[in-house]
Amino acid sequence: MFRKRNSDHGSATSEYSSPLYEISALMDKLDDLVDTSMMTFIDSIIHTISISEDDSNNNINEGGLTPTRGTAILNSLRKYRFRTTVDDDDITTTTPTTTPTKTAPTKKAPTSTDSDKTKTPTSTPTKTFRFGSVPKNKDARFVPMNDAETACFVETVRRISELVVIGESCAATIQTEESKLDNILRKLKNKKNNNEKLNDDDDDVDNNCGKDVDIQREEWEEQCVRIREKISDNNEYARVYEHFFERNGLAMIADVLTGKAYNISNFLDNRKRIVQTEIDGYNNDDVEEEDKNDNKQKRDRSESILKYLESIHETKTYTDIVLVPPLAVATQGFQSTSILVQNVKRATSLFFILSNNHINQLIDFPLEEYHIAERKKLEGISGTTPSLMSPRRFGSPELGELTTTFVSFLKSLAMRMNAETLQFFLTYPSGTTIESDMDYLEESNHEQNDHNDDDDDDDERPLDEIVSNVEKKYNIQVNRPVSVKTIQVEFPLYERALEFCSVHQDSFVRVTAMNICLNTLRLATVAPKIGDEEPAEVVVHLEAAMGASPDAVLHNAKPLPMRERLAIAQYVCTPSRVERLAAPLFSKLAQLWGVLEEQFRDMEIANKSSSSEPKTRNNPNEKVARTREIARQQKYTRIFNDTSYNVQDELLLLEDVLKVGLTSLNEQVIEMMFATFVYPLLLQPLLLYFQRSPVTAEVLFADTLNDHSLGQDINQSDATATEKAVISAPAKSALFCLSAAFQFLTNPPLLRLLFTAVFHPLSPDASGETMIRAKADVACMGPDGKATIRIDKVDENGVMVSESDRTTYIFGTITGRKDISGRRDSQPINDMCTFVLSPALSEILEFSGQDGGIVARSRHNPYRKAIFQCFTLNKEVSDLQALAVMAVYSAVSVFNEKFLADLLFGLDIKRYRDNLPRDERFNAFRENSNLDDDDDDHDDRGIGGSTISKVDSRLSLGALEGGKVGFDYMNEVIVSFESCIMNAVPGGKGAWKLDYDSLAAHALLSSIRGSSEAIVHASKAIETRCRQSAAFLADAPSTIDKFDSEKLQSELKYLVPVNNGKCEKNDLYYGAIMDMIVRKREDSVFTEVKSALDHMLYLTKDLSNKEGDVSIYIPVTSVGSYNDVAARSITYSSLEQDASQAAFSNAVESTSALLKLDAFGSLLNGLVNSKQMLQDQKLGGFIFNRSIDPIIPNPTDGDTIFSPISDDFDNAMFGVDRNDSSFVGIKTGSVMNLVGKVAFPCVCEVPPSMAPLFSKEGAKVVSQGITWQSLYLVIIDQHLVLAEPERRSRGEGRVVTICKLENLALEKDPDDARVDTSARRLILICESPDLKSPGMFRFEKKPQPKQIGPFSHVERWKSSLDIWFEDSNALQIALCKVDEGIAKAKANRGDFIRRYLSQP
Repeated sequence: MFRKRNSDHGSATSEYSSPLYEISALMDKLDDLVDTSMMTFIDSIIHTISISEDDSNNNINEGGLTPTRGTAILNSLRKYRFRTTVDDDDITTTTPTTTPTKTAPTKKAPTSTDSDKTKTPTSTPTKTFRFGSVPKNKDARFVPMNDAETACFVETVRRISELVVIGESCAATIQTEESKLDNILRKLKNKKNNNEKLNDDDDDVDNNCGKDVDIQREEWEEQCVRIREKISDNNEYARVYEHFFERNGLAMIADVLTGKAYNISNFLDNRKRIVQTEIDGYNNDDVEEEDKNDNKQKRDRSESILKYLESIHETKTYTDIVLVPPLAVATQGFQSTSILVQNVKRATSLFFILSNNHINQLIDFPLEEYHIAERKKLEGISGTTPSLMSPRRFGSPELGELTTTFVSFLKSLAMRMNAETLQFFLTYPSGTTIESDMDYLEESNHEQNDHNDDDDDDDERPLDEIVSNVEKKYNIQVNRPVSVKTIQVEFPLYERALEFCSVHQDSFVRVTAMNICLNTLRLATVAPKIGDEEPAEVVVHLEAAMGASPDAVLHNAKPLPMRERLAIAQYVCTPSRVERLAAPLFSKLAQLWGVLEEQFRDMEIANKSSSSEPKTRNNPNEKVARTREIARQQKYTRIFNDTSYNVQDELLLLEDVLKVGLTSLNEQVIEMMFATFVYPLLLQPLLLYFQRSPVTAEVLFADTLNDHSLGQDINQSDATATEKAVISAPAKSALFCLSAAFQFLTNPPLLRLLFTAVFHPLSPDASGETMIRAKADVACMGPDGKATIRIDKVDENGVMVSESDRTTYIFGTITGRKDISGRRDSQPINDMCTFVLSPALSEILEFSGQDGGIVARSRHNPYRKAIFQCFTLNKEVSDLQALAVMAVYSAVSVFNEKFLADLLFGLDIKRYRDNLPRDERFNAFRENSNLDDDDDDHDDRGIGGSTISKVDSRLSLGALEGGKVGFDYMNEVIVSFESCIMNAVPGGKGAWKLDYDSLAAHALLSSIRGSSEAIVHASKAIETRCRQSAAFLADAPSTIDKFDSEKLQSELKYLVPVNNGKCEKNDLYYGAIMDMIVRKREDSVFTEVKSALDHMLYLTKDLSNKEGDVSIYIPVTSVGSYNDVAARSITYSSLEQDASQAAFSNAVESTSALLKLDAFGSLLNGLVNSKQMLQDQKLGGFIFNRSIDPIIPNPTDGDTIFSPISDDFDNAMFGVDRNDSSFVGIKTGSVMNLVGKVAFPCVCEVPPSMAPLFSKEGAKVVSQGITWQSLYLVIIDQHLVLAEPERRSRGEGRVVTICKLENLALEKDPDDARVDTSARRLILICESPDLKSPGMFRFEKKPQPKQIGPFSHVERWKSSLDIWFEDSNALQIALCKVDEGIAKAKANRGDFIRRYLSQP
């Protein structure tokens, strides 16, 4: 990090003669700066005392003290500032030298303070570290320093650390080079001896061999020269490091940072001793008379000084003051120390730094004193009254920087912590020795014979008496928790890091402190590999440690000895420390939950307010209003996203804690999470929403797809927007955080228990809960018969491995004691883990249909009922449905199909019911609706207490029909999904639209794929929903006609009734509107709305391998992410638009939604036929194909499932009406009778490629190389036919081209387009998704479908045909007829679609 200042290593800098002298002078300067600041402080106290005396005593005798600073006495006091040594007979003073001399530096004689430092033991003393305990009324102040002195102090400390790091690096280089030199010299010596031996044995040595030996020796000698030069270059700086520690430089910096260097009492004692020595020197009688008078004046002055010093020393107000250096000095001090710790290269250097107590002194850094001093400083500047704020809560930018630097210093220490250095951080009490693994086991206080005598006190005894601890090792079950001896240790670094994990700390500080704690936890989880011996206790000898220092890796994978791992595990798993580690995470999550609640409330109120404001389309300020609305939405979105990212960060920190894998720690964290976060903030708000909702149940649970009129007047009801926002905001925050928890947390036991708490049909009974109290079970019996640390088992990918899907942690149920709520405590709860929720949920999770007692002890799960009822809420009055879907999706996407089927559909309860005798099944079903008021199933209390009224049956959160055993849980789930997958939602201006939720479809697919019965039920439910949605869409044309009747009737003028039949007019009229909905034109004003065709895809391989009709695929489900959670949380009303435009755009979107639902129904029908198709397969992205191989992988899109639409829907969109027989038998090349049909003669150009379509003897004319063919344009039903007239006069024609009228558009030449001929041209434009043009039509350019992975996008390809008529009159007649036919054909197609949608 640091480099030497001069390229010439042998020369010193321009300011100092050598680096050694520079480091010595800089350390002298530190002492001088400390003395200067202390004297300035004493001066200020003397000044305060002097001005408080009586006016008569203000002027002392000659040379006396005056109230102003700088008088003779103060000057006399200052002259002692730099005294360092005192002898009985002589006084030696040393003043700081600003210009260094050329002499070598002399070692500074130690003062009393230095003497104390030199006596500091090298081993870490036994000490109890207590952080953050600031005595009340403590007076801390900054030592007085001006800006120049502060800057000088900062630069001095910085330069000292720079020199020390460079010196240590040079010393390491010298050590390495000396080792190389020693090896080379040894080789030279061995070579010389070998040569002498060879010369003695054989006088006729080969000359070439001798030359090779000489060359090798010369190379080695050159290497020795280079190495010696390198050693010489680094030798000057290498002495700096040793001199720094000889002068106790680290102790000096530590004393300055902790304020020990500014101890007022010690400073006054030293000064009084110096002054007293001076007074004794003035009492010498062997001087001349003139000198006696002078000595008398000096003695009087010194006695006055001594009196003031004694007065200050005796005043508790002054001596109790704690002085600390300025914040800039403290910040630089920790930065320099961190750099020193991080950059040492030799293990000996690191061990020497850590072996003294100075690092622990810095770990015990009194940060609170700096807070007090900064607050007093700011209060003195502003003149305000003292603040009542806690020192920990007070802050400033400078304090924030100091805190950040200090935590970074702690991290630098943690980076150096491994098996060799752990002894410097972990302190054992004296006499702690454990010689073998059996010594770890703790003998039980209960004798086995006594267990049978205390049957009446079962609840007061351990759930599983620890008799195994007194048995032989081979009788103890593997992985069974065992009670071990407690090893008392002190861990100052971890303890101090916990302090900065608190919730009020800066985010950077919290994360850094958490990293320190996590890497400390990991030290206990790295065990020896199977077959390896247990590491012995590491003993480091500083003199023998010649290797490199530990690298800057936060966690060294080298395992620690069992004693150290056990000690660390016991230390960090102590409940009080686990609480300090994990509680801030849940407190922060609770704060963010509250922030989310407030933001949800603000967004909903603002959204309701903006939507209720009257707006008109012709408002001149409409553009400004829309711009403001967009800006408002972006503002709320940005703020909300910031909060969601903070939630993500906290959950990831929690995930890091759980991933450490320390089982005992995870048990406590999970219990704490359920008690402080899950139940009160994620589950209870769901019940509160239904309890407090002011909307009637009829409106709240209205199925808007079938009847969307119930909620239209909700804005005029008694429930205001503000009231509804206050009620729904907590539920939204709960669903958001629940989704995020399943998204980011991966600990299997936690996720299983969380899923059980939310979705299992049973819930723990809230009354009389059993508490389990146990010590932290940090150890278990390993497979080798030795005690080992309880660690989560993981595979090679780091994923936790469990015995089964129902397995969780033990939660103290083996070594703990039961305690029923309300009973007396059997023993003190200090350092005892208390488990309530987790064991109860584990018991329900492990229920597989055998133990009926669990059913009796449990109750209906109201949270499951609440979250599934959120699926059925009316979207006009509540927008909880989207977040509820996201929460359920996030949960079901974690588990396999069997786990989901058993818990979601209550299959375990069903198995239990089937095993009951028939006479008991009836009682278990409890079909009688007249339930007693005392029935426990009415109780909708959460574990935290009562939250909902028993009589509020309208929300169905009370007892379920059929009881806990007889209720149809499968139907509950599927019906709820049916409501939310497709629903009708408000679309603005009183219009409604269909809304398809692909995420809900994916969640349903994940839930049912493990149960054949559920697949069948879901298929039937979606089929029913398709019919309801189709009926809704069939009414869309009449809705559009209500808003824009005049314009539509003008556009559809050709749709006149036949025989004045009103019914037929309506069918054609509404059919034309339906066609406009399905075929949204490119010139439509709704460019942002996608039509049904925009969602359609072809399989590219089907286009090339199959002629004719191909399947049309639609994306039906999609995988969600955390971004989707935020997107579903932010809902805004659509920007204002015209009523007719709103109705039309809603109908277009509804068509696309119905298309997706139809394709999803096709997928479920395929599952019915092949129920094992999706089992044991990850539900990502694939293509469902109605073929032998139904699953086609989609490598380009792993998040979306594609499915073909049904054949009936495909035929309604693109096929022919099978009931229409008027066009049967007409095809290209066939001969048709033209008699009685309206035929328009025309001429068209025949290119050579089209010649095969015509007969050779046809009516052709060749002019200027162009072939012209006479044709008849005939309209037959829904088709346009071009027929070649037969030569024989039979009134027949040969069909050349057939085109559907519904695909045609017309263009004509202007009347004045040509003056050279009377003929006029009509351009027929065909827009069709077919890749083959009809007959004589030619593409403008060859169709190139847009590729989307394995798919090709369905598009309307344009082909055209030019036909010529005799004159403009003939053109106009044909144009009107064809235009009318096109309009009727489109109307018939739309009517065909409407009839398909309307069928029951």
